[in-house]
Amino acid sequence: MTYTDEDVVSKIEFTKTLIEDAFEDIEQGYVPNDRLHIAKRSIGKKLKAIGIYHGLLGNKSKMRTTFSRAGEYYIEGVRLQLDLAETDPGENLEEVPLTLAELLRVAVLSADEDLLANAVQLTRGFDESYLDEYPETHYKYYYAKAYAEILAGVDSKATVESLSASIPEDNNDVAMYYRCLLRTLRGLNTLDEGETEAGLSGLLSNFADKFSEQIGPAGHVCVPVVAFAVTAQRRGMDVWPDSRFVPEIFRPDQ
Repeated sequence: MTYTDEDVVSKIEFTKTLIEDAFEDIEQGYVPNDRLHIAKRSIGKKLKAIGIYHGLLGNKSKMRTTFSRAGEYYIEGVRLQLDLAETDPGENLEEVPLTLAELLRVAVLSADEDLLANAVQLTRGFDESYLDEYPETHYKYYYAKAYAEILAGVDSKATVESLSASIPEDNNDVAMYYRCLLRTLRGLNTLDEGETEAGLSGLLSNFADKFSEQIGPAGHVCVPVVAFAVTAQRRGMDVWPDSRFVPEIFRPDQ
């Protein structure tokens, strides 16, 4: 890898200053109410990055605590946006399912069971009216819903098959990525280790193809695959990809 511990520490300190600036902007009233959800989500993303950095430094406790804080801001951001949509019909909710999926991943990596329960509840409660409003992106909705159901221990077969039927085959990049997600979710739902591993292998190949040594330390961790691998372990499956993008420190405690 092309970074040192000093590089990672420097990234942590720099990202902390960005978070402090964001808090100050909010406290000073510089962030309009209709943009507050974006600011909260941005803080969550920055905290997620710091969580990854702590993982790369080998500090599992700080890593998990920071992921937990990140999850709380994702939740706050989503709730603020959904509240805004109640009063502003023009509020665009198209990407909310992907934010919810990101929240689920962060919650899984935090090992915070209360946070995970809240994240699952929020995702499973996301209104299906989304399907009427955004007919071109059903696959995003079903992806988040299926993952939440699996984390809740609910049979997700119907939702997984809805995901399969909604993958847009006219977009090769999206179709390829979501077919890998589909295999992963099918495997997780049915406890099929081979199917899960095949899906994760495809996701890792996609990540590696786009990986750049210039993107910094956080880019050395494939968060979706790590979260799915942790999910598999939580479900009693012997699945853990042998990849430098899936560091051992993220493996759950036995």
